[in-house]
Amino acid sequence: MDYIEERKKIVEYGKQMITNNLTTGTGGNLSIYIPEKKVMLISPSGIDYFKTKPEDVVVMDLDGNVLPLARAGGGRPDEKRGSRQ
Repeated sequence: MDYIEERKKIVEYGKQMITNNLTTGTGGNLSIYIPEKKVMLISPSGIDYFKTKPEDVVVMDLDGNVLPLARAGGGRPDEKRGSRQ
């Protein structure tokens, strides 16, 4: 599953965080938890929110494993991923 709608939401909300002065540059992080699939989508680390594309959003299982089919953009998850459990 590609979770494209959820990925688009993370990209859009990241842009809104910048626009609304909630963070700057690459600061902050976003995630969406999908309990029925037991996965999390996480904003990538080190990419400006206005340069982030949906395929940059990382999909991980609850053990912290990046799902290979869901890593099309080659992004790496935000370093705070362990704090979201």
